Amino acid sequence: MAAGRTYDASTFAAAEELYNVKSGYRMAGGANLSVTDLSAQEKIPPLTPLYVVADERYAGVKNAYVVRNARVQANFEATGELKKIRIEKGSFWNVDDNIAFDDSNYGTIKAIVTTNADYDEVEFDNAIPTGCNFTKGDVLSPVKVTKGTGSTPEITVHEAVVYEAADYDSTDITSLKIVKGSDIEDPGEGTLTVKLAGNDIVISGINTESNDYDTITITGIKYSVPLGAVLSWETSVETPNPDTFVAERTANYLAYAPVKVEAGASVTLLGRAFEIVEDKLYIPVTDADKASLGDRFMFI
Repeated sequence: MAAGRTYDASTFAAAEELYNVKSGYRMAGGANLSVTDLSAQEKIPPLTPLYVVADERYAGVKNAYVVRNARVQANFEATGELKKIRIEKGSFWNVDDNIAFDDSNYGTIKAIVTTNADYDEVEFDNAIPTGCNFTKGDVLSPVKVTKGTGSTPEITVHEAVVYEAADYDSTDITSLKIVKGSDIEDPGEGTLTVKLAGNDIVISGINTESNDYDTITITGIKYSVPLGAVLSWETSVETPNPDTFVAERTANYLAYAPVKVEAGASVTLLGRAFEIVEDKLYIPVTDADKASLGDRFMFI
């Protein structure tokens, strides 16, 4: 809603203030309004964005679901510690809703405080991630979340370069000098196996005291190792697969007029409208909504 306005079902603006009514086209019949998640308000306002689909059981029956977008009421900069944001009054958000912060992050609503006359304060279960900053007027939406399962290995290839050639005669080679700065770590009580030209080199220790090179202790080998030879190995870290999410709903119609939130309610659909004053909408629309609504609706 525009600055200074609050959601009050008794003071909805006249339709003429929201769009060019001469351009409007009201659909015949209506759609059953789903009220499952609309307990937060008494009515849906005019031009509420709706997702309308055919009923799965009854031919010719349409069901309408409110697209529960909300506007950010005040600028917010995430520090990695803050859990609360302000949104404009009149949203249909509920505790336990998942709200997208950006394309990769979302939060679950822990509490909504509605006592302030100018805004509602929404608290999330966890701190909003650093970088998820909001500007007053940004539109946020609920999302459907699929919890990540399993994990994905992240494989890193490491290399170390031989600093000084080691020539084999009749005595096994048990150490090699390598260029400083490799990723080889002291294996402690264990060992580290690396590859050298297809051969296994088993490392049991590393000495880093020299300023010029590191010395690795190896299980004896019976062949020469040239200067500049490359030792290589891989490490793997299992990263849990992240949660994924998609928009809960995307609008394909707007509501023609206010409708009381109650079981059995029917909503009249606005099938076309031009010169919609976007800043005056009680429930805002996202870019995805506008793309779905298409050229039947024009926003200014």
